[in-house]
Amino acid sequence: MNYRSLIVTVFGLVLFFSCKKNESTENPPAGTDLPDYVIKSAIHTSTANTYKYVYGLNAKAQSTERQTFLPATAVTSSSTLTYSYNVDDKLAGTISTSTGNPNIIGEEYIYDSQGRLVTRKTSLNANPSGTSTYTYNGATVIEDYAGLVTFTFTLDNSGNVIKKIAEFANDPSQNYVEEWLEYDDKPITNEAPPSAGNLQSKNNFHKSKLTFTDWNYQAYNRVYDYQYTFNADGYVTESKQYDSGTGGLLWTITYELIKP
Repeated sequence: MNYRSLIVTVFGLVLFFSCKKNESTENPPAGTDLPDYVIKSAIHTSTANTYKYVYGLNAKAQSTERQTFLPATAVTSSSTLTYSYNVDDKLAGTISTSTGNPNIIGEEYIYDSQGRLVTRKTSLNANPSGTSTYTYNGATVIEDYAGLVTFTFTLDNSGNVIKKIAEFANDPSQNYVEEWLEYDDKPITNEAPPSAGNLQSKNNFHKSKLTFTDWNYQAYNRVYDYQYTFNADGYVTESKQYDSGTGGLLWTITYELIKP
């Protein structure tokens, strides 16, 4: 993949997920205590679309299957994620398959002596497709993807990810900054929480900012606000995403939570 294609891919995903929210389920790292609640299903609703995701879970409360249902078209699709673990009971790899797609996507995870993710290798149909390496320095985590793009993450004192900066080796004029701000002190309920390496945000952010220059060198700036409804134990059962500029409601996500 050349650097131009990489930029298009990265920013295409950014646009898609910033508008639609991320679809993958939150998976607590293997070998840690299970959370009080995990997401069994989530309904994403906007003015134009509704998606329902239903998750199957393994003994570690990690999603093994995601079924996607589009009520408007009555279409259901599914993807399956198979996990493997190392001798320290940490996640060693995943294999992902989905209906209607012949491709098999694999990931391998390598850790240092402190249990931090240092290498993530990806494959497509058993052929290597990319490698990310991670370094840790206090509140900063740096991810290097094959020397093509470097992601710098910043964490706050509570371990929440508050900033992500991307730098493209072959096109320094490109810029990308994402921020997650105004965290509360309640446990996070999010299908794809902000993460750096194998470190995940622990609480819920109430504002996010996204700034980048796209592949046509056009500036893109967005600010979003979030409101939450909590259950009696402090876990989110509903989240709403608003455009900070207009105040318009963009997405509502309703969660069905279960105890693992």
